[in-house]
Amino acid sequence: MYNLKNMAEDKLIRLNVSSENPEEIIKIGGELLLKNNIVTDSYVQAMIEAYRELGSYIVIAPNIAMPHTSGENGALKTGVSLLTLSKPVNFGNEYNDPVFLVFCIANAGEHEELLPILESIVKIGSDDALREQFRIAGSIDDIEKIINNFNL
Repeated sequence: MYNLKNMAEDKLIRLNVSSENPEEIIKIGGELLLKNNIVTDSYVQAMIEAYRELGSYIVIAPNIAMPHTSGENGALKTGVSLLTLSKPVNFGNEYNDPVFLVFCIANAGEHEELLPILESIVKIGSDDALREQFRIAGSIDDIEKIINNFNL
């Protein structure tokens, strides 16, 4: 079963990303998926295009963006990457900006694999203290400990 623990094992986490451009942030998260053979380059481009066309719908909870697109755009399998941002960034969502956690989601149609990932992200989105722990994490080991402690 795929869950957030796989992010660390698969090297899908990047901490303290320094960018103020939402499209560049999405590209960085997408490239982590690309490097791990989870998506094709066209999927990364489609996530950026979706943000350009549809805007801040990807800001799903306070401080959390979840870029994604249809699996038909080049998802090879289900996976998720995580970026923490060195400085919060506005994605254009008046209720949930600024963003400092970005989960890039890929789903190649295995909805049963996607569900635990989405449940974990919802849990993070509804818990201010948990979001803050992710925000201040200084290492991938710290992220792994948070994931294990909260059974994400």
